[in-house]
Amino acid sequence: MITSLIALLALQGDNVPPVVSLKLVTPHVTANKAFTANLVVKFADGLHGYQNPPSDQFEIPVTVKLKSGEAKLIKIGYPKGADMTMPGDTKPTKVYSGSITIPLSFKAGKHLGPVVVTLNYQQCTGANCFPPSAVDAKADLSAPHKG
Repeated sequence: MITSLIALLALQGDNVPPVVSLKLVTPHVTANKAFTANLVVKFADGLHGYQNPPSDQFEIPVTVKLKSGEAKLIKIGYPKGADMTMPGDTKPTKVYSGSITIPLSFKAGKHLGPVVVTLNYQQCTGANCFPPSAVDAKADLSAPHKG
């Protein structure tokens, strides 16, 4: 029992959360109008998350949700994952690794300000998966930005 707990804690030390950033694509966000953004996700070397939609019913896919802000998340363009065959499996599964970009479509609210999205994910190595987790990314709709 204690050996299993030590092994689990050692594994979690390698569970580096993905680095995420929310980059506005629309040059000027206007109240009550549609705008687009890209959620850029960078997984650490040796780690991956499962594609959305997942290849298998037991995989926990990457998902994006609006956490806060006066905007409505209208559409999420999950990219296609890359094939990866896990040890002991005969067929490949679809995963995200390295850097991926998830296009997002929003409708701005009446007041412009910060918008926060949450990336929910379960990271895995080729042999082990870590508990599901989440990380936030923020963009300020009222701040000047490049399109």
